[in-house]
This record gives sequence, structure tokens and C-alpha cells, in this order.
Amino acid sequence: MPSVLGEPGGLIGRKPEQKVLQRALESAEAELVAVYGRHRVGKTFLVREFFRDQIRFELTGVRDAPLPSSSRISPPPWGNRCGSASSPRSHRAGKRHSAS
Repeated sequence: MPSVLGEPGGLIGRKPEQKVLQRALESAEAELVAVYGRHRVGKTFLVREFFRDQIRFELTGVRDAPLPSSSRISPPPWGNRCGSASSPRSHRAGKRHSAS
């Protein structure tokens, strides 16, 4: 599997972060890497550049950003099986819900 570590024209610096990303890339398991920090320090650039040949889907967003009123996002047709809007933490807390 190709590595971008040390490639000519590749990323400069951020070696500890690159090692974490490299381990996730080489893992035989599914991996989730959360990249967080102050704004405008290159988090998105780091991920895009490091995984430039592997990214097939990308989703970025802003925390707590309101959706526009004309949003086309609607609830799934099967409803919300993982908890109600009044108790969004029920799924994250590990509670199991059965489909009724």
C-alpha cells in the first residue's frame, strides 16, 4: 500500500499526525480518526492531502450550524429507531431499541 510519508512534494511537518493516519490506513480493521483543533490550522488540508488517492466520499461541516429553512434534508422513511428527538443521547449511551 503506498504511503505519502516522505514522498517528494508530500506533506511537510505534522509527523505525529501523519503516523496516526498511516496506522489507520494500514489497519485491517475499519477505522475512524477524528481530527479536531483550532480553525484555520490545516486539518482539512492534512486529511485531503494524506488520503488524496484513497478518498471516495467526503463530508465536512460546521459544529452546531443551523440548517437553512429551505433544507432538502428530511427524516428517513423508516423513522427514527435509535431514540427520539427528545432523547438523542439514548443511542449514544448504548441503549438498545427494538423496532416496533
